[in-house]
Amino acid sequence: MKKAKCENGDTINSVVDYYLTRRNYSSLVNFVNTFNDEYSKESRKLLFSVFIHYCIELIESGFTAAARKVFVKFNQLFTEKVSHKPLIDTLALCISNQCLDQRLKSVKKAKCSISVDEKYVQHFLHFLENLNNFTLHRIISNCIDFIIIESSITAMDSDTSCLIPQLSPRDVKPSVSNFCMKQKLEDIIRKLKEDSPTVSCVCLCSVENANPTCVSVNPDLRYLATGFESSDIHLWSLTAEPVFKNDFHIDNSSSLRLSIPKQSKNLPEENMSVLNSQKCLLRGHSDTVYQMCFVPDSELLLSCSEDTTVRSWNINLGTNSRIYYGHDYPIWCIDASRFGFYFVTGSKDTTARLWSVERSYPLRIYAGHTMDVDCVKFHPNCNYIATGSHDKTIRLWSVNEAKMVRIFRGHNGNVHALAFTPDGKQIISAGEDCKIRLWDISSGALINEFRAHTDTIYSIDINQDQSILTSCGLDRALKLWDFDRILKMESEFKEKSESKIDISFDNSVTFQPLIAYHTQYSLLLSQFMPHNLLIAFGAK
Repeated sequence: MKKAKCENGDTINSVVDYYLTRRNYSSLVNFVNTFNDEYSKESRKLLFSVFIHYCIELIESGFTAAARKVFVKFNQLFTEKVSHKPLIDTLALCISNQCLDQRLKSVKKAKCSISVDEKYVQHFLHFLENLNNFTLHRIISNCIDFIIIESSITAMDSDTSCLIPQLSPRDVKPSVSNFCMKQKLEDIIRKLKEDSPTVSCVCLCSVENANPTCVSVNPDLRYLATGFESSDIHLWSLTAEPVFKNDFHIDNSSSLRLSIPKQSKNLPEENMSVLNSQKCLLRGHSDTVYQMCFVPDSELLLSCSEDTTVRSWNINLGTNSRIYYGHDYPIWCIDASRFGFYFVTGSKDTTARLWSVERSYPLRIYAGHTMDVDCVKFHPNCNYIATGSHDKTIRLWSVNEAKMVRIFRGHNGNVHALAFTPDGKQIISAGEDCKIRLWDISSGALINEFRAHTDTIYSIDINQDQSILTSCGLDRALKLWDFDRILKMESEFKEKSESKIDISFDNSVTFQPLIAYHTQYSLLLSQFMPHNLLIAFGAK
């Protein structure tokens, strides 16, 4: 398989794994190497400690594949020192076993002391501030203790902007505690929290010689699935591993195109690289495939179609494992619960229905909309389901009781996209009226609305730390929004509500996106992945 080369030289299956490390840890390595040999020992200690803690954090978060790639890329920096070898061997074993042993757990709790002078510290803080990455700051704060020492003679080389100390740490005695250093580091972290969030890395995908009707990406970025009007589903491998070994289904007539911008706000087609990934065909539907989703913690892909059925596909075997009957008209949308056992569908028959992956008939019917149900979404706690409709309303349903508990009115067109905030307190909606609306679930009130696009919005999503909201649609623009700023309207809303002040919404309020990427494609999907990578998918 030929792996796609992105602008930064990475292959597509390593974009997520290397994203933070390449931009942050690699920059740190380059920075400390600019110092002369006087502080090389302390700098190497810093690099090694951050490397170990970063790998431990990846393992604990369940990203063992990412930890393995980080380990392979950087462990050679430390293999020359004999004292590092036992810990590196232990880390390699833990990555292989996908769990931490007692030694690494104790290492995580320990801090490494670095003895440097004040000018070194100032230069280091300046580097961190320019780097502008909260994750690296947090790791350094958790694993490093800076001991500031007195250095009466320091010099600055005229040919470089880096500090070149003339005294070694072993020649002087510690005189200042690391309290000041910690205070400065905390100030930087506080500033980062208050500033606008860091824009995600964006990957735009499209299919050559074909225009899909829908797309889905599984959370670990192993597979991408596209559905078509022809009723076919194409399943792509985004890694070096084949989709499955049965060659009967293999089809390489088309390829994925990928683009990962650095600073440009445009995603031109000529900058897209081709990924000649293995693709397989899944055939079974008899009409247009409208939406798909991967079932968490399983090897199943669900698809819904105009043929009024839902089908589940075994990714390992490439076979249709079950057909679900129950709707009387085309099924427009589908969503799986985070626990993987249940999924929900929405149809032209004005109902949403709850299913179990193990049963071919619906368990609950949610009736109340007066027109098509265009989008469905599980609440993060999976006790509620949200539905958006042609009737311009959003409804919130109790999963078990199949009763409507909230109705949100305000849209002036069909509702095509829904998203819950990760904390489950708000719901975000968008659709044909080109506006994004933020609703308070507890009260059912509209918190904020703003015009986001010039044409229908088909997809919205929010990252896990609730800092960035993304939206895309028919106007061929992918936009990222500062969600913290939008939430400030909620705080003002609650204060005015409690004070019994007039809280009528001010339509004059406008928001500018953090960044807008303009493409040559109508965008069907924008979805946040692990490590804050944003995947967008377009069709001409």
